[in-house]
Amino acid sequence: MLFSAMVEVRTRYIQPVMFTCEVKGEPVSTGHRMRVNEFAAIVGPRSFRCGSCGEIHTWTTKTAWLGEGPPPSFAPARAEAASETQSV
Repeated sequence: MLFSAMVEVRTRYIQPVMFTCEVKGEPVSTGHRMRVNEFAAIVGPRSFRCGSCGEIHTWTTKTAWLGEGPPPSFAPARAEAASETQSV
């Protein structure tokens, strides 16, 4: 029940778009805030100046996630990294 309530909150409300800084490895906000349907509709890469390292990073819906904090365990970037590690 708690999980379904969390899913509802994540889908209904505007949330920050987060990305892992490629220099420091920390989760950072891209400065964008949107709902799940808006995030899913993004086509192509977006860029932002990282608040952690000051560099310009480019993100896509495959490398970013909605919500604050570290990426959820089902984030695409982590899933791809895990499959690459297992296939080696």
